[in-house]
Amino acid sequence: MKTATVINPKEVSVSEEKKRLKVAAYCRVSTEYEEQISSLKSQVAHFSKLIQDNPNWEFAGIYAEQESGTNVENRDELNRMLKDCEKGKIDLILTKSLSRFSRNRPRYTFIILCFD
Repeated sequence: MKTATVINPKEVSVSEEKKRLKVAAYCRVSTEYEEQISSLKSQVAHFSKLIQDNPNWEFAGIYAEQESGTNVENRDELNRMLKDCEKGKIDLILTKSLSRFSRNRPRYTFIILCFD
């Protein structure tokens, strides 16, 4: 039987006197098939609205690409997003699934550690 590990989010308090969270979204599909391109457009629209409709969030951008999830080096939008995180431009990233970051477990672990 498969087991799941629950990872509790870090507590982030947003009060009126504090700045709003800078929130971005990462959207990715791996093929150029029409249904995937449609999915990418839907992800972008959904996350854009979700972020912009939240008064506690500041829109920090949408990072979207059509690229394989196994190769991080060729993923310009992922790499740009990671650099923006390092620069403090992003506090929180939304994504459809954690597999959007990487399907390669060691790479995925490295990316997650970059956020810690």
